[in-house]
Amino acid sequence: MSVEEAGGRYRVKCSFCGATFYVPKHVKYATCPYCGTTIVLETKKSLEEEKQHFLFKTYVSGNKAYETALGFAEAQWGAPRRLREESSLTGMRIHYIPLYIYEINITADCRGVKKTIMPLIFVERYLPYTVKKAGEEVAYVSAPAVAPLPIPVPPDYGFPARGREYFKPSKLKQGRYYQPTLDPGRVLERLRRRYREKVVEEAREACGGEAEVRDESRLVGLAHYPFWEIRYVYGGETYRAIVDGADGTVVYLEYPITAKSRIMGVLGSGGMMLGSFILGAGVSLIGGAHPLLGGAAAAAASIPGAYILMTRSGSGRGTYRFRPSEEGVFAGIR
Repeated sequence: MSVEEAGGRYRVKCSFCGATFYVPKHVKYATCPYCGTTIVLETKKSLEEEKQHFLFKTYVSGNKAYETALGFAEAQWGAPRRLREESSLTGMRIHYIPLYIYEINITADCRGVKKTIMPLIFVERYLPYTVKKAGEEVAYVSAPAVAPLPIPVPPDYGFPARGREYFKPSKLKQGRYYQPTLDPGRVLERLRRRYREKVVEEAREACGGEAEVRDESRLVGLAHYPFWEIRYVYGGETYRAIVDGADGTVVYLEYPITAKSRIMGVLGSGGMMLGSFILGAGVSLIGGAHPLLGGAAAAAASIPGAYILMTRSGSGRGTYRFRPSEEGVFAGIR
């Protein structure tokens, strides 16, 4: 194996297949994208700049991820009732997505003046004061180290910072490993801005003075997070699901929609617009307005909902994507 510096990165030549590839300097382990061989970067400089490398534990097995995905699919509108019984697993693969782990440590003091009465002489004076740690944010935070994400996971997905163990290269034989591509310094700066704004706001609310910010945030290391990619067949068609390997959250799902549900969806979208027209016309008539205008306005307002229903039912394939804003829905899973 040979490792050389090249424009802020390392140029690595694989000792097994002879291929050349590049990795960021802070990475301790590199995986050859051509043969899968894992290489420990042992140059003198890499040891000096070494950061800890972690792997999040895979608590959810591939079979459990498959069962979870199909159980979730059966709860979707239009999915077959016997989806689990009539589907067959065709493949599963685990993807290790790179994350940067940061320790956020930002505090803010407030400085200002306040009116007071000097003792004995009863003279009013304005004296300076300081409120220590009027605002504070201390936390461990994970952020994706690659963009765009190679599998359909929301970029603002709530990755945890705990539940990790030290990295073991032998784990890579079980799935696909991704090298980090983003500059960890730039990612940290983006996180800092977000937390710094919160700290300054807390300080101003606490004492109303000017805030003096101290930022001791730092990069802790690199981690890899597991996601299962599941492929299954139903009715001769292949469908795909992505399941969080650490906690079982379904983040992406393709599922079949029955012919009966598609027909009902098309009829339902038309009925939605017709019902809105009739209701709007009736309300307008009672209010003394022209019923056609009121009906047309109500029907137009129902178009987005009818369009969504029509889109979902117009195809034999449904798609679900996890939205972090709805994370409370997964209280029993996540």
